[in-house]
Amino acid sequence: FYLSTVLPTAMAETTEDIRDLKPHMESIQQIFDELKNDVTKCRNYFSCKKQFDIRNLNSTYTQMESKGLYKAMGELDLLFNYIEVYLASKRHRNLVASA
Repeated sequence: FYLSTVLPTAMAETTEDIRDLKPHMESIQQIFDELKNDVTKCRNYFSCKKQFDIRNLNSTYTQMESKGLYKAMGELDLLFNYIEVYLASKRHRNLVASA
């Protein structure tokens, strides 16, 4: 969702006022691209127990218009924290299983 919707929109809507943020958004885009590649390589390791329906998320994002972009970008810290906790839990489970 961030790779295909949020970040491209943020990059396209960069105005004169927030031009200084563009390198940071490009960095975030690169981080997500690398993460996507890693997750794709390890599909079995990161298997989902419950599939997520992205249509609801896209619908809400679209209904919020420009506010959706600001909300999504403003919540990146929450997303990164969630990813970090998830990866740590997977690593902990693998360490316990191999012990």
